[in-house]
Amino acid sequence: MLKLNLQLILIFYLFCSIACKKIVVEKPQDLSRDTTLSIPTQQWTKLVNKNPNNTSYLLERAKSLVNNDQLIGLAVRDFQFLHKKEPENSEFALSYVKLLFDNKEVKESMQVLNDYTKLNPKDVEALFLQGKYHYYLTEFEDAILYLNRALNLKGTHVESMFFLANSYRDMRDSGQALSLYKKIVEVDPAHYNSVVQIANLYAYQKNPDAVDYYNMALRLNEFGLDALYGRAYFYQQMGYIEEAVKDYQQIVEINPTHTQSIYNIAYLNFKKKSWNLAKSQFAKLAELSPTYVPAWYMIGLCFEAEKNTRKAADYYQKCLQLDASFSKAQLGLTRLTK
Repeated sequence: MLKLNLQLILIFYLFCSIACKKIVVEKPQDLSRDTTLSIPTQQWTKLVNKNPNNTSYLLERAKSLVNNDQLIGLAVRDFQFLHKKEPENSEFALSYVKLLFDNKEVKESMQVLNDYTKLNPKDVEALFLQGKYHYYLTEFEDAILYLNRALNLKGTHVESMFFLANSYRDMRDSGQALSLYKKIVEVDPAHYNSVVQIANLYAYQKNPDAVDYYNMALRLNEFGLDALYGRAYFYQQMGYIEEAVKDYQQIVEINPTHTQSIYNIAYLNFKKKSWNLAKSQFAKLAELSPTYVPAWYMIGLCFEAEKNTRKAADYYQKCLQLDASFSKAQLGLTRLTK
């Protein structure tokens, strides 16, 4: 009888310990002792500590943490908490995904995004992110799949169309890409990036319509360096040297460190046999970017053209000191010894 009573007591004790066990509810991270936080973040932290179940306060704190590169890890944990608390909340999930991806935690980011997309298969922004990130990972077929799914739900989702066009462009299907970029401009005539891409595709085809689209892009953004450089290089390729130099010079006025424009101006002067002018411009480039080997090589080539073999050899040697595999400099030295 005593043995039975002991067994009953033990069973009763175990039952109570399980039934009465305190359930621990996870709380947001406590940042109250972190003295590096900005004043707004400290204020949100006080509200979060007083109201741990209020996701609005925690969301605002997470957003404030994102603004400080040194505190991104804390922001990630806040968004992770929010996402776990409400897995189907679009803002929580996609903010968490973006932060992970931007923080180069690509595998985890894609896993969270995949899980969320399964829960919300008709969330256009989630499908767009899937396509965009697959594009960044050069997984073009997957990118096209998700971007088309987004467009099936919202046919005028411009950014989905843009990344879809980019995917086809990078797969060298210029016809499909061009068609999509033009469709974007029909939907949004002010979409600068699409106008530039149309111009670039026409320029690649040596189609003079490229200039019209570069001009259109520059009307949208007069300081658009990609459009201005694209037009300059197109002029150079087509033999309109004065127009090309004018555009390159305008680029350098906007951005005095635009390496390729300075190089191209100098190179065009080299082609005109203006050796001294070309040398001074290549020298300016070498000063701006001392490890940019082609600039040093072209100075040497100018001296070689002037029959100053000693100076030319010095600059070719300089190239090889910077980059022993720079074959043009080695060939230059070989020429000088003949």
